[in-house]
Amino acid sequence: KPNGFSELGCYEFTIEDNGIGMSPEFQKIMFDPFSRADDHRTTRVQGTGLGMAISRNIVNLMNGNIKVDSTLHKGTRITVTIYLELQEKEKEQDKNLMNLPFWLWMMIRHAVKVQLPH
Repeated sequence: KPNGFSELGCYEFTIEDNGIGMSPEFQKIMFDPFSRADDHRTTRVQGTGLGMAISRNIVNLMNGNIKVDSTLHKGTRITVTIYLELQEKEKEQDKNLMNLPFWLWMMIRHAVKVQLPH
């Protein structure tokens, strides 16, 4: 996606479902740690309520944004926008990171800027 900065690429990832959706009240707190929707359909679903808080923190570390569009009983669309440094060729450190889980690779490569030993 064009962004006006030649050294950065703008990437948007959209996740969409036609599930139970979220109430406007829950959308206001959904990024708070340990928040869970109070809905009889989700009481049997295990979880800590940390997933969205962690996701937002990772995206914020990458100078990105998360947008949520949800309608109760209709579904949810979540769009994550991040800006990443463009590379002309693959760096050696990237080859060392390829076997890591994607989320960890993204944190190391683009947020933390760790130099790995060769």
